[in-house]
Amino acid sequence: MGGADPVSPATVGGVGITIRPVRSGEDYGAWRQVLLTVEPDERAPTAGELRAQAGPQQRFFVAEVDGRLAGSGAVGRSDLAGSAFVAPRVLPACRRRGIGSAILRLLAEQAAAMGFGVAGGIVEDPGLACFAERYGFREVDRQVQQVRVIGAEPPPQVPEGVIIVAVSAQPRLWRAAYESVGAQAFHDMATISPLEVTPEQWERTGSPTRARCSSPWPVAR
Repeated sequence: MGGADPVSPATVGGVGITIRPVRSGEDYGAWRQVLLTVEPDERAPTAGELRAQAGPQQRFFVAEVDGRLAGSGAVGRSDLAGSAFVAPRVLPACRRRGIGSAILRLLAEQAAAMGFGVAGGIVEDPGLACFAERYGFREVDRQVQQVRVIGAEPPPQVPEGVIIVAVSAQPRLWRAAYESVGAQAFHDMATISPLEVTPEQWERTGSPTRARCSSPWPVAR
């Protein structure tokens, strides 16, 4: 099923669910709305950032019930070698009606059409973990988020001979850092399979005008 083709409506439990590819600015706004609602503490990429990421290896969808926004989905190549990520999200008021299952099935089909035999994602609460397990997902790793309150901060103690500059001031240094620091750092990370981050992805991550789109539900990102 191509990423640009419309998806036929499906009926689950008497509910007509339409899942379609994101195309217009309004669609991207709806996709962002779901992310901001489901994960209010996460940064939502701008519509421009999402457009730049969309393509044959990363696709975005919105789900509607009776013409009203109900959820969203994202699927694409994961940073973990040989894997896809799938990210189904459902607005709280629309849950437990089969919508998340319908989105996940579509994303799995899309991942398979891209040539992937494995997909994964990140779950952040027991309910999502149970949902994933029902469809054959299993826990393979855990991530710990550490938070620090920022207040009146003392000036940093920079080692002698070291100069710290903003990437926006000298972007060429960020490009050079991929070979000298980044590639080795990815290799050293304790992940279930090697990380594959291209120089182009590294460039996007460090761009002062563009942030990377995380895939908050899953990850064999």
